[in-house]
Amino acid sequence: MTNKRQTYRVILQVMTYISVVILLWVLFSSILVNDDKGQQILDDPIEMSLQQLAQGKLTHVLWQGKSVSILHRNDATNTPYFVYYNLGDSGNCPLFFNGKILKDTCTGTQYNQRGEAINKGRTDDLTSPPHYFIAKQQKVIIGMSE
Repeated sequence: MTNKRQTYRVILQVMTYISVVILLWVLFSSILVNDDKGQQILDDPIEMSLQQLAQGKLTHVLWQGKSVSILHRNDATNTPYFVYYNLGDSGNCPLFFNGKILKDTCTGTQYNQRGEAINKGRTDDLTSPPHYFIAKQQKVIIGMSE
């Protein structure tokens, strides 16, 4: 009887030591994670033709793991296209375009077609990835600035 008890005690102690070692390894590995916030992930630039994008319509593309949208604006502006990250002020929800305004599907924050917040009290506008237009705005290069 005591032989079985001692065997179980040793097994329990070994399991406890192994659990403590695994717990410490997880804690230290999470503390010592390399913070890549200062480094920018460089993806290849994306070239898109805008000839088929009708006025008042959107197109989407994935760049650097983020959804980027291109809106052919309805309103009269210098640039007929607006390129922006498809994330509202919540940072997690995509934007919905109803033909006139962009709306964050989580918080309800609304933006005009220039990406400016139109809700009272909101000051943060939509952000745009680096991009530029070529050939009289018939193409856009996302991922590079002019």
